[in-house]
Amino acid sequence: MLIHRPTGRTLRFGEVAAEAANILVYNEPDLKSQDEWTLLGKASPPKLTAPEISNGTAVYGIDVKVPGMVHALLKQCPVHGGKLKSHDAKAVLGMPGVRAVVVVDPAKTRGTPKAFANPIGQAMFLTTTQSGVAVIADHYWQAKKALEALPVEWDLGPGGRFADEKAVYAQGIAALDKGKAPVVCARGDIHAVKRGKILEATYATPWCENAAME
Repeated sequence: MLIHRPTGRTLRFGEVAAEAANILVYNEPDLKSQDEWTLLGKASPPKLTAPEISNGTAVYGIDVKVPGMVHALLKQCPVHGGKLKSHDAKAVLGMPGVRAVVVVDPAKTRGTPKAFANPIGQAMFLTTTQSGVAVIADHYWQAKKALEALPVEWDLGPGGRFADEKAVYAQGIAALDKGKAPVVCARGDIHAVKRGKILEATYATPWCENAAME
C-alpha cells in the first residue's frame, strides 16, 4: 500500500505498477555483462553457508534459544488418517521438567480441513494436521523421555487394514493393472515410437512429507 501521510491518501501498489513500469529514470543503472556474472546461469551456486556447515558453527533452527523457551515433542498416529484413542497424561506429568501434555485434534486446529480420495479411490484422507499428542518440557531430552514413557493408544482407522508397506504397494499396482489410476502427466506419443526391445520395471516409494526438521 502506498500511503501519503500528510493527506492520508492511499493507493494499492497494483493500481500504479503498470504505469510505473513505463517510466524511464534519467540515469538507468548499468547492468553487468554476462562475463561478470557470478551466480546467474549456474545450476547450483555455491552455498554461502558451506564453511559454517562444514566446521560445525552453522546455527540451525533447532539450535536457536530464546528466553523462556520450552521444547515440545510430537507423536502422531502411525497411520495416515488415524486418530488418538486414549493417552494417560498423569503417567508423565510428574517427570522432571515436564510442563504439559497436549492433544492435537485435527477437528480443533486452525484452517478448513479438505477431504480428498487417494489415487486408488479407496480411503478418504484429510489435508490437515494429523492426530497426535505432544509433551512440553523445559529441555529437549526431558520432552523426549516423557514422550517415550507416555501410554498412547491409536485408532488406526481405514489405513489400519494394511499389514505392511508391501500391502500398500500391492493395492497401488493392482489399480495400475486395472487402468483406474489417474494420469498425472503425459508427454509425447509412445505408440508412435518404432517398436524395438521393451524394458519394463515397477518402482515404488513410501509416502513422504516434504518437511525436514528445519
